[in-house]
Amino acid sequence: MELLLLKYGYLLLFTGVIFEGEAVLIAGSFLASRGYFNLATVALVALAANTMSAQFYYTAARVRGRSWFEGRFPEKSIYRRIIDWVSRRNNWLLLMSRFLFGFRIVIPAACGATGMPAVRFTILNVIAGLLWVIPTALIGYYFGENTTRLIRGARHYTFVALVSAAIGVVFIIVVWRHVRRFHQIFQNLEWSDLHNALPFVMGVMGALNILAAVWPSSETLLRPVRIWLPLEVSQGSRTLMLFTGVALLQVTRNLARRKELAWWVAVIALSFSLLLHVTSGLDVQNSLVALILFVYLLYFRRRFYTRSDPASLRKGLMVTPLLLLLVFFYGITGFAATYPQFIWHARATPATEAVRGGILIVAPDVVPATRYARLFLNSLQIAGWMARLYILILVLRPFISRDRLEAPQKDIDTIFQSHGNEPVSAFAIQSDKHHLLVANAQGLVAYATRGSVALACGDPVVSDELFVQAVEDYTRHCERRGWTPCVYLAAENRLPVYHSLKYQSMRVAEEAVVNLQAFTPESQITG
Repeated sequence: MELLLLKYGYLLLFTGVIFEGEAVLIAGSFLASRGYFNLATVALVALAANTMSAQFYYTAARVRGRSWFEGRFPEKSIYRRIIDWVSRRNNWLLLMSRFLFGFRIVIPAACGATGMPAVRFTILNVIAGLLWVIPTALIGYYFGENTTRLIRGARHYTFVALVSAAIGVVFIIVVWRHVRRFHQIFQNLEWSDLHNALPFVMGVMGALNILAAVWPSSETLLRPVRIWLPLEVSQGSRTLMLFTGVALLQVTRNLARRKELAWWVAVIALSFSLLLHVTSGLDVQNSLVALILFVYLLYFRRRFYTRSDPASLRKGLMVTPLLLLLVFFYGITGFAATYPQFIWHARATPATEAVRGGILIVAPDVVPATRYARLFLNSLQIAGWMARLYILILVLRPFISRDRLEAPQKDIDTIFQSHGNEPVSAFAIQSDKHHLLVANAQGLVAYATRGSVALACGDPVVSDELFVQAVEDYTRHCERRGWTPCVYLAAENRLPVYHSLKYQSMRVAEEAVVNLQAFTPESQITG
């Protein structure tokens, strides 16, 4: 029971810091001064909660764009000024955002709406969290020690009870006010905001798995597990825990692209994570996060339909046995050459240890007796890890279009003659591009690919009535292959359609149309 209270105490601390930062962090630091919590763990949990909440608001606003974010606030409100300040001094405002009460949500969201790069935001977000967590936790810790001495020497316990009751009432009022505010905020969010935050949360889960694999478990956590599992079983799975963490970090970007194979990898990794966190010390909060992500992936299974590159997938399947054989022969020859430098158990052989150390994700059954033997054993495990990661990268590569997609020339000519009214349409029908028929073969999109980006040459060549359907078909075609759809030199009058389909626009050029039949050198162009 004490173990569960301790574990759920950190979980409650994590949730509380998201909604009411200082009060909960100071309370947790106070409990650390009394010996119930560990101060370093309190600070790390508070840092994770604080940075993850800011990252969520940043991601939600970045996906929706500046126009959606500005529409949440009146024209002359102080929040609109915050948006303008962030566009000019986003770095400093983000660093100070934890100390600007009332703007902790607005400033990270404004950074996302104004297009701050994700890497820069993540780094500054962590630094801002450290600047807030460390002094606040220390204040709560030392305040807690003084309060402890005060309470121990106090004679009038009634006064202490009244103060505690007053603090409890204030805390309930503050929590209720913030719950109402968060309810209003989440009314403006959609499922897309949750989907876009998934890769970040999955990456955090992978980092937690890696940390759990390398961080030794305390004796307090292992004691109840020994009743059900021997120590070699509960602690012998750290290598598998490490691999699941690396796998989750590897698939985060591919989950954002809705890769079907990334979904399978994530589901398998989360299944192992759920079991390993339970068996490694009743790690309730990490198991709960893994369970939530696992249920999410199962519930939204239909969202992950993007194919991996077939050629890379075939290459990965062909290379897998070759790489495993290379690692196996490296291990068996190395163990044979260094046989006297290991302490061998009764059933251990060079072949079995080459399989265990290089191919399977299990702990070796031999003990190195020399420094050279230890270095060889580490090199065998590193070779196995490199082979696994290389195979994982191959099977998750985005779709690579090696053959040009060509529509019938008759259809291209017919569509161009009927709807090729834009100047860029003449370049769209040239043979150096992929030609995709859209809108029930009544429209044409000409595009080229570079890496994971598909760039269309102008708007889809289609009638105005079918333009929305044509853009949707082009978008689905790109998403199915893991590409990011882009349109180069889109017409200005069609920007609202793109914006409604969650495209973002950027001005790159101005267009001028000149009637060459009426143009003379003496003509004056105005406007």
